[in-house]
Amino acid sequence: MTGTTKSARKAFILYSTADSGHCMAAMSLAKSFKIKEPSLEIILINALEFISPTFANFAHGLYIWFIKNSRKIHDSLWGNQLFYRKANPIKKILLAPTYRKFKKYYDEHKPCVVICTQVVPCAVFSAIRKKSREAFKLYAVITDYDVHPFWLMDNVDGYFVATDEMKDKLISNDIPADKIIVSGIPIDPKFSTAATLIKKELVLGHNFAVPRILLMAGSMGVGPLDIIASELDKLDLNFELQIVCGKNKRLKKKLDKRSANFKHKVEIYGFLDDIITLMLLANLLITKPGGLTSSEALAIGLPMIIYSSVGGQESRNLEYLQNQEAIYRVKKIKDIRVTVRNFLDNNNFSQKIISNAKKISRPNAALDIAEAISKSI
Repeated sequence: MTGTTKSARKAFILYSTADSGHCMAAMSLAKSFKIKEPSLEIILINALEFISPTFANFAHGLYIWFIKNSRKIHDSLWGNQLFYRKANPIKKILLAPTYRKFKKYYDEHKPCVVICTQVVPCAVFSAIRKKSREAFKLYAVITDYDVHPFWLMDNVDGYFVATDEMKDKLISNDIPADKIIVSGIPIDPKFSTAATLIKKELVLGHNFAVPRILLMAGSMGVGPLDIIASELDKLDLNFELQIVCGKNKRLKKKLDKRSANFKHKVEIYGFLDDIITLMLLANLLITKPGGLTSSEALAIGLPMIIYSSVGGQESRNLEYLQNQEAIYRVKKIKDIRVTVRNFLDNNNFSQKIISNAKKISRPNAALDIAEAISKSI
């Protein structure tokens, strides 16, 4: 570590949208820096909120509407090289006022390193590096199992990616190999000590003889969780069901009303800051293929049934996980019952899935990223 001044001891970690996967990754990195480099002052920044709270709310609402109603468009645009070339001039116009605001904040703090888990703030600080010739390090941390062309930019000192395939893709787009580290997706450092956490939870009086099925749909609760829960309740098997609705208050209200009619024991939650306890106590996870959720499940060997995606990056996550044979994939909700029955009736049914998941899991990703960056500043 070469810097000794107060200004050289600060780091910006930027994400876009509160409670998103980008946000969770940023928070996991912040926790990891406290472990690996406690003298570094971490400043977490919600980029959209920083630019404009009103715009952040509008953009978030628009995105949720879009992924609910335009999956095919989302799939076709995500990773489309022509679309990104056409969008580049618009991107530059939109970045101009954003640049000025972030440059002023940068000048106030003079961080020695800027870490971005979402592409928009990374583009802004790439521009700051280019125009002002500031000496800070800039790192991109990609939180899915594929990388889209907007990540291809100048002045980035390093890319942290989830897979070898992503590294190859960046190299094929002229990013130098020595700038790319296959680290995995950063998840809470707690996942690297999962065994001790399991022991801790044993005192809570849970009946581990009864299988527990965890049903989730990301922080926004986008997906037919109520329909899936009803399908699962038709099974004449002994299990408990935990449902996490995220910030979907309408869904939670609907399930709360119906829960008394379920044959199986069911627990219904809204948004949870710390999902690790439920995941550690679960035998099976039914979810969509978000980058953070998938990485967390892989880290603790929790078998996953993937029932759908919202398109875009999630379609690419699903493709990767399928190719690795690390998940169960069902195309129709009614097929979930068959897969769950096979899982609960046959102890060997999940062994290949768990084994393959272990091969690609990286529970220490956040700690490894923090350590690598700490050595560079």
